[in-house]
Amino acid sequence: MVKVFAVEALCGLMVSLREIPEYRKNLRNIEHKLVDRIAISILGIIAGTEGPSDLHAWAEIPQERLIGIFQLAHGIPSRDTIRRTFWHG
Repeated sequence: MVKVFAVEALCGLMVSLREIPEYRKNLRNIEHKLVDRIAISILGIIAGTEGPSDLHAWAEIPQERLIGIFQLAHGIPSRDTIRRTFWHG
């Protein structure tokens, strides 16, 4: 029962995150969707990560599972990509 709840919760999260507008201007060179980067970051924060480097290291552990869930054609986003997700100025 817990697995079903987790999948349903993740689906609800993804539906909500898809409403966030894409802020990047050059969409041709994008390797990771904004929604995937934010979702992975949220899951990492829930797991107790502290900062982009820690979050990237955490995401590498269940990498195959995350790639299957988010369909990450270019693998797990780098720590710099994760950092830029939340700071574009």
